[in-house]
Amino acid sequence: MATSRAKTKTKMRTRSVAILAGIGVAVIGGGIAFAYFTNVGAGTGAAGTGSNVPVVVKQTSTVAAMAPGIAAQPLVGNFDNPNAGPVFLKSVKAEVTGVTVVGTPPAPACTVTDFVIAGGTQGATTQIGTTVDVRASAGGSPGTGAGVEVPNGTAQGYWGGLTLQLINKPTNQDACKGSTVAITYTAG
Repeated sequence: MATSRAKTKTKMRTRSVAILAGIGVAVIGGGIAFAYFTNVGAGTGAAGTGSNVPVVVKQTSTVAAMAPGIAAQPLVGNFDNPNAGPVFLKSVKAEVTGVTVVGTPPAPACTVTDFVIAGGTQGATTQIGTTVDVRASAGGSPGTGAGVEVPNGTAQGYWGGLTLQLINKPTNQDACKGSTVAITYTAG
């Protein structure tokens, strides 16, 4: 039994020495400084911007029963913005671009010169008018021409401040009875 104890003590001593030696190497190794080189680098990248599509300017007011000498009727509307985000708009331009006459009208003909668009930056003497009353919403403060962001979606924002009137000319205007006036709108 004494031999067996001596062998066990020897094994334990050998293990203890090996463990202590390992710890000593770890401690000494932890204190060793590592050398390194510094470096710099360069590279390139790219990013793209999106684009947008035009908004649709819509007239929401109903203009009907126009006749010579009848008061001008308001032109107001909103926008369909199909873009993913808001768009910045400052003005809406309206222009009488055509007249569709019913049947065979008597002379003289009914033409775009029988109508005027008033308000905005044009007087009541032309078929073109531009308004700066563009708002982000119908309930917003009147536009000043500084422009606003119109949100994306259907029936967004508001524009107004223009009128359409059938001029009271000194000539027969029977050709304009029952006609339809085409107005082209441009937002900017």
